Amino acid sequence: MFRQLLQTECKPALRLSRLYEGTPSQLYVLSLPLWEPDIVATKRMVISYDSLSRRLWDGAHSLTLPTSAPLPPFAVPSPTWPSLLGFQTPDPLTDYRSGGILSLALLVSLLETRPSVFLAFAAKPALPFAMCGINVTTTLARILMLSPDIESAGEASGKTLAVRPRKASRGATGRRGIYGRREARCEQNARPSAQGEKLCDWLGLREQRLSSATFKCRF
Repeated sequence: MFRQLLQTECKPALRLSRLYEGTPSQLYVLSLPLWEPDIVATKRMVISYDSLSRRLWDGAHSLTLPTSAPLPPFAVPSPTWPSLLGFQTPDPLTDYRSGGILSLALLVSLLETRPSVFLAFAAKPALPFAMCGINVTTTLARILMLSPDIESAGEASGKTLAVRPRKASRGATGRRGIYGRREARCEQNARPSAQGEKLCDWLGLREQRLSSATFKCRF
């Protein structure tokens, strides 16, 4: 799921929807603040660009304005995006780049679950909240092996990942496949660095089976 969100370009009216069936993998991510409400009632798990953008806008203003002050109407473009939220331009759509809609989702998650972090960024304009968050997203994508260089062999969790073919190393062992190819299964340590673990804890993220990943290499 995270790889799909990383590679999905942000654009107005974008909606990613799938049927909610209560599977273990769906229950695992159900508590993440990414989805539109009423998942159980509607039987749909929906991530909406427009909804996430409004939540980011409203959340930032609710944390910085007096309690009794009304929230300003949502607007794009607006000078508020760079001045308050730390985007580079009045239209945030141009800043997500390689982070995809996952970077927007993580900004919303961080703002809603760690408001003190957002306020710390807001107090230091030299550290733009949005741009730092987008860069953290792309860094985590490399640490957690969600980069587009690693293509998923399937959407279900736990399936083997397909790696781009490489020249076989000397002494490699394997078995003859049904199509006459030699196949081998190799284990690669995929545990993130200490810095990566701190980033995961900071964002409240937990990834299953980080200690190792199984790859299918053909040569």
